[in-house]
Amino acid sequence: MRDSDDGWYEVSYTIETIGRYVLHLAAAGEQSHRSPRPLEQSPIPLTISGGRTHPPSCVRVGAVPTARELPGANAGTPYSFTIEARDDFDELRRFGGDPFQVSCSGQGKAKGMAKEWVEDKGDGTYEIHLLPTRAGPYLVAVMLHGEHIAGSRFALNVLASSAHAPSCVA
Repeated sequence: MRDSDDGWYEVSYTIETIGRYVLHLAAAGEQSHRSPRPLEQSPIPLTISGGRTHPPSCVRVGAVPTARELPGANAGTPYSFTIEARDDFDELRRFGGDPFQVSCSGQGKAKGMAKEWVEDKGDGTYEIHLLPTRAGPYLVAVMLHGEHIAGSRFALNVLASSAHAPSCVA
């Protein structure tokens, strides 16, 4: 605390966790043994929100942050997983709006054989949707502002789908 010598005091402190707080201010007044008296404006509600979304802190839900392999998928079957947006303090963002991008690149015959899109859930989570159309190995990249999230590029092995009798010809 610093006395500005003009009836004002400057107080500074650092909060490292986002959340809602209540700030109680009191003045000790003259030298006495009485308890400090609360200031007229006290208590003051205080909300600390996180910083910008930090891509390396964003994680795939239910996975070890450094896990680089996705559970297997089947060709022609929709596939999805969820990511959590996190800020500079590694706190979950509670709202959406971040322009995450996903790309799915196949190798060999699977090259260029997947559709992908991101669904913003509006609560800090994003559903990553894939539709691989051919079997084979894929790499799935999830990025924000050109920077990968934790674990991205994920390996995804797509298996051939089972035969669909009405589509078979003799």
